[in-house]
Amino acid sequence: MSQAIDIAKQYVQNYSYTLDNGLTVNGFNVTNIQAGLNTYPKDNSTTIYPYWSVQLNLGKFVPW
Repeated sequence: MSQAIDIAKQYVQNYSYTLDNGLTVNGFNVTNIQAGLNTYPKDNSTTIYPYWSVQLNLGKFVPW
């Protein structure tokens, strides 16, 4: 789990997006991190596949 969290932290440090009005949003302040291992079926089969779900709480509202 710690590796998934470390990857998410690195990703959010460099993440940015641009709004329709041209404003770039970046510099997110992560205040809390939650992670868990989940599963999902693929192609309506009975086989399930694992994936890490990592939620980064940002401590303030950011425009979307």
